Amino acid sequence: MADFSAIGASAPPLSFRTAPMIRVLQKFNSADISPAEYAGLALMGIGLAAGLAFSNSHIGIPRGLHIFAWILVAVFLLLALIRSLSKALTSDNWPSLLFAALLLFSVYQSAIKPTSTGFAKHDEIYSWGMWAVQHFLGKPYDTYYTQAAYPQLFSYELSSMFLAQGSHIPHFLAKLICGIPATVVCIALFEFTGKSSSKLTNWLTLLLSTTALFSLGNLLYWAYADPVASALILISFTLLMQYSRNPENIRPLLLSLSCGMLASLAKQPGLVWCLLTLPALVAYGAWRWRWKASGLVMCITVMAGAAIWPLFIAPGFTGNHGVLDIAQKNGGLLASVFLSIQKYVIKTPGIGLLLLASLVISSLSSRGRILWSICIAPYLLIWFTVGSYELRHGMHVVFISVALANHLLIQKNPENTQTSKSSGYSVFKGFKPSSTAIASITAAILGFSVYLAHQKNAMALQDGNQAIFVSQFGKDSLNIYDDIVDHQRRIFVISNYQYGIFYNRTIIGRPDTNSAPPTPQTLLDQLIQFQPDYLFDAGEWTYGPYSPHLKVLAARCSSAFTVLKRNTVQPYSAIYKLDGYALKTDCSLALKSAQAQEGLAPLGPQASPAPATTSAR
Repeated sequence: MADFSAIGASAPPLSFRTAPMIRVLQKFNSADISPAEYAGLALMGIGLAAGLAFSNSHIGIPRGLHIFAWILVAVFLLLALIRSLSKALTSDNWPSLLFAALLLFSVYQSAIKPTSTGFAKHDEIYSWGMWAVQHFLGKPYDTYYTQAAYPQLFSYELSSMFLAQGSHIPHFLAKLICGIPATVVCIALFEFTGKSSSKLTNWLTLLLSTTALFSLGNLLYWAYADPVASALILISFTLLMQYSRNPENIRPLLLSLSCGMLASLAKQPGLVWCLLTLPALVAYGAWRWRWKASGLVMCITVMAGAAIWPLFIAPGFTGNHGVLDIAQKNGGLLASVFLSIQKYVIKTPGIGLLLLASLVISSLSSRGRILWSICIAPYLLIWFTVGSYELRHGMHVVFISVALANHLLIQKNPENTQTSKSSGYSVFKGFKPSSTAIASITAAILGFSVYLAHQKNAMALQDGNQAIFVSQFGKDSLNIYDDIVDHQRRIFVISNYQYGIFYNRTIIGRPDTNSAPPTPQTLLDQLIQFQPDYLFDAGEWTYGPYSPHLKVLAARCSSAFTVLKRNTVQPYSAIYKLDGYALKTDCSLALKSAQAQEGLAPLGPQASPAPATTSAR
């Protein structure tokens, strides 16, 4: 539960903050606030919501405060969209307007796509979705399967929505907010699209931005921490580039550092961004690009706060054996790099061309080379070595690569803001939409998108756990789910994906991996002791040392294991109805007979402790 304490520790002293904040307020003009700044404020609102969820486990936070935090997020997100559409309509180029239209379409997609399923995809179930429930209940988050600590910003974000609605069972709103990162990424890329005085550059930036979105768009709707971390890192980079164009305006820098701090609490790449990239870039900017030295002081303060979690709270977070094992299976880190090049550059030419374009464009100027070396190279190396097994680990790399390439292209022929304003509206031949009309249209699109998503998907997510169960075993198995939940049946699970389904909905057992050497006999002893009504296996995927022993036990003692349903997609996991009497009699005899006939090694000792369980609510 202490994972979020870095937030409080990162706050600089009041005397340190006073002077820059006063300067910011003195120069404040709402007309100068960019869409990226509003998007950054929306992300800070998410940080506030997550912070309240963290605090709720220590002191009772009124439900109204959780609701208020999400109202702030919605308001700032709406303002970011309004400002984006306003800038596009008052520009004199089609690429900016076309990307704004894509941005508005992304609002609809961000409402519909995440809510079309429950927390049904792999780590959505066990890790982030279940951890959110545990935070909602004020319990420590479970690392039985991960065996490693993870930054918890995203799970606290989901928990804050559960706290706002007062229950963790309906999942519609929790899945709805999973679409925010996609919208924020579009807003950030809008800032780098169609902002040049060169028509060719504008069309090229549109091509790069849309290629990135179409290559990675679906991943942005996953209920993982990766989209949140990618949005935070990209907005942080966007704001830093805005600061570089006008170092006298310190507001974008403050927001950039704040988003970097939140990124460090969202996913491991965020730690690298906050502890390495931001201080290196701000220090170099103060040295060579006339950035303010006070920015470096603020950056160091934020960096010190971000270092608390990896150094003092979860120093073993790097020992993620699952990730390291995959790298070893690939033949080592160097072999993983070559496999990644083949997978993400050669076989995925869209992404490969984006990465190559960024490298080529960056190499044409000294500033580009510095920015590429600091902002892209470390993350490309991390992705291609320890994160090579999934594309989602490289989302932030691709988006920053495109943002950097577009930024450098635009800086060669920057848009003349004053000329654009005086001669604007050429796209519509003099038509000038009013601010009220733009705001009304944007708010209507946002509200209508949420309404349509609610009408289409809310009913299926009234019981989110049931939706996850259906995604695995189909609607024809709902009688099993209802029997388990309604009658509080005892279930025994091997896989984390089934454990996440039923957490806090019934009484769950799982193998005790610390009590005795894993053998079919020790597993049988634990089943007899726990007395489950149902058992879920892991199918073709091996989870922990007991997964293969369950297959042996079920094959040798079929009288105790009755298959009720087997998943028709990978990993083809099955639901068994267990016969407690047959477990005690037939299975013991079957194992002894098999040992005698096959000359098996002596079976392991009995496991005295009961399997790990969680009581029904």
